[in-house]
Amino acid sequence: WVSKTMHQTLRVEVIASENYDPKKPAIYAFWHGHLFLPILHMTDIIQTPAAAFLSTSKDGEVLVPLLTHLGYEPVRGSSSKRAIAGVVELLGFAKKGYSIGIIPDGPRGPR
Repeated sequence: WVSKTMHQTLRVEVIASENYDPKKPAIYAFWHGHLFLPILHMTDIIQTPAAAFLSTSKDGEVLVPLLTHLGYEPVRGSSSKRAIAGVVELLGFAKKGYSIGIIPDGPRGPR
C-alpha cells in the first residue's frame, strides 16, 4: 500500500528509443541505490511477464517480497554466489518471453 501510494505522488518522464515496445520482452537495467522507484514505475509499463536478477545478500532478500507482490519472478545470484546458476535461470525466463531486469554495477562499485 505504501509503495503504491508513493508511486501515485510521483511525476515520471520515460525517455525511450523509438523502437521500444513495452509489449515485447526487453532487458531493463537499474543502478544500485536507484532501484525502488524504477521498479514501481516499470510495473505499470511492462506488458510482458518479468524476472529480476537479485543479489543473494540480505539487501536482495529485502526486495523479494516486494517484487513477488508486484508480479516479478525473483532470480537470486551474484558475482560471488550462485552466479552461473542465477544467470542460467534468468536466461530460461528470457527464452520463455519474459522481460528481465538486472543491476549491472556491483554493490562495491564502480557505480
